[in-house]
Amino acid sequence: MEIRNFAIAPLKENPFNADVRILFSREDIEFLTLKLKPQQNLAAVKINCDAFFYVVNGNPEVIINEEKYTAQINDFIFCPAGSNHCINNPNDDQSFIIVIKLM
Repeated sequence: MEIRNFAIAPLKENPFNADVRILFSREDIEFLTLKLKPQQNLAAVKINCDAFFYVVNGNPEVIINEEKYTAQINDFIFCPAGSNHCINNPNDDQSFIIVIKLM
């Protein structure tokens, strides 16, 4: 059994200097959390694996291959491998997202 608490999970380095934490990682899958401050925007990146975003808090803006969606709490969003994507938080409240990557 492995148990990891978000509050003490290690930070994952990323080019955006965003609060990304590793909940679980092995060669075939990663479970991460992404916390976006109010008005925080991330640059678009190309992802080379399937990824899933689950919105826990806030209403982040998710852009996948130029298709823009304002997410709601409990939304589950699939981002296929090879896609350009970015997640922004244009709001005055924090957004919190669980990210699952199939490596």
